[in-house]
Amino acid sequence: MPKADLPEHLAEVRKGRCARLKWGSNTDQQVVPWRWDPSVRFALAPGIHCYEAGKEYEHGGLSPQECVVPILTASKAAAPEAPIAIDAITWRRLRCNVAVKGARPGLRVDLRTKAGDPATSRVKDGVE
Repeated sequence: MPKADLPEHLAEVRKGRCARLKWGSNTDQQVVPWRWDPSVRFALAPGIHCYEAGKEYEHGGLSPQECVVPILTASKAAAPEAPIAIDAITWRRLRCNVAVKGARPGLRVDLRTKAGDPATSRVKDGVE
């Protein structure tokens, strides 16, 4: 990895990808506060650079798993619709009447001689 320049007198501790800055020191590198003590500041090596020369790998921001931060948007799904159920089936002469509970627009009823075979339908184009 290419070496990033951070003068030694600015940092208390220097690792490959970050350096803990001394109190009151300034740098043009990206600086972030420490989560548990905002008065402690860390400089971050830019891009794929490293503060230590000769590094081939350094944990801390170079792999896609560490560089890519997904943005997830969660939303509540629409309220579930009432279940559909056949309420009653009645035959009057050669006519079959089906009462459906929870019916919605676009729901179709089909009468077949074999349940899993659409070719055995006795209803032309289904009935709404």
